[in-house]
Amino acid sequence: MREKILNNLPLKILAFVIAFLLWFLVVNVSDPIDSKSLSGIQVEVVNQDIITKNGQILDFPEDTTVNVTIRAKRSVLGNIKAEDIVATADVKEIMNGQLIPVSVKVSGFEGSIDGATANPSNIQVSIDDEKKATFPIGTSSIGTVQDGNVLGEMTAEPETVLIGGPKKVIDNISRVTAQVDVAGLSEDKTLEGELYIYDNNNNIINSTQLTNNLSADKGVRVQVKLLKIKSVDISIDDSEISAAEGYFYSGLTYEPKKIDIAGKKEDLDKITKISIPSSMVVAENLSEKAEVTVDLSKVLPQDITLADPNAGNVLVTINVTQPGTKKFDVSTGSIIINNLDSKLQVDYDSSINVEITLEGESGKLDNITNLANKVSIDLKGYDKAGTYNIPLAIELEDGVKVVGNPQVQVKIEKK
Repeated sequence: MREKILNNLPLKILAFVIAFLLWFLVVNVSDPIDSKSLSGIQVEVVNQDIITKNGQILDFPEDTTVNVTIRAKRSVLGNIKAEDIVATADVKEIMNGQLIPVSVKVSGFEGSIDGATANPSNIQVSIDDEKKATFPIGTSSIGTVQDGNVLGEMTAEPETVLIGGPKKVIDNISRVTAQVDVAGLSEDKTLEGELYIYDNNNNIINSTQLTNNLSADKGVRVQVKLLKIKSVDISIDDSEISAAEGYFYSGLTYEPKKIDIAGKKEDLDKITKISIPSSMVVAENLSEKAEVTVDLSKVLPQDITLADPNAGNVLVTINVTQPGTKKFDVSTGSIIINNLDSKLQVDYDSSINVEITLEGESGKLDNITNLANKVSIDLKGYDKAGTYNIPLAIELEDGVKVVGNPQVQVKIEKK
């Protein structure tokens, strides 16, 4: 019989199930004591007036949270949440002027718990002189305004704030800023700002221990003005650029050729281009290529700004080459006559050729095969018969120039 019972597998399984049910029943009927930990419980410091009434202030860490361990019956623990826990540091119980013990209560469960402790069990504080100081309120923004606009002037209201707190904290304040969210903004608007206080290392100071004179209902407001954007061409006056003897100034290139500017619509409508004066690209006696960086912000009209303050530099490349020469024989008969008095006529031997020498970049000279329809004389002011030496005007592209001062002898007669 004993052997039959010991070797009976179904009987063993049944015994295990019965044992588990008995254990579960005992546990739930007895409801044993257990523990539960909750983290990040904020500690409230009370009775600070004990310190402040003497013109001093209590300085405590930015992070005044603790972990709380609660002992209670398991059925009770299951119902306790973080918001039920009240952690308090009473200044009346300060020890050695530095430590305040943290006491813990579980609201709504008084008499139902076996104990509650905080870790750490004390918060470390220091006592400092109280100080107040006035700071200007700067402005900053987050977000991006609607396309076609750019942020203009931002003004805080009020312009200053009186801040009070521990002397060492106040002395470490470097600036105060009201930040606004301008995402999607398409017109001027006044927005509610969020105040940020920065220390000398540009870190945000926890303002829990600080006071200010801003009203609770108004706080700080920021007036935001928007500017419109316009894209315009850039032009450069190169009249003060010259090459050294034996070299030829062959023009300049620059980037960018357009720039986005910002301003009021009525001001932008008056602007068609941004001109860089010759004084900003002065280059004399050049014998090799040179580069000049021009800051466009220095030539913008009043009330006009760069749409992107970081995109205002124009890189100007000045090209210099050693020139070549090329000679042409131009028939007097092909010379174009301009502004001849209707009562006069020109007489010269059409078979006579005038020699013209051009100087310039080899590539550009190679492109010139003849000067037909490019050479002319201007007879304006020659209103009397006679023989004159008239300068030739020659139409040439940039990078090519005439050597000397070629002339043609013209006999002017009455018709």
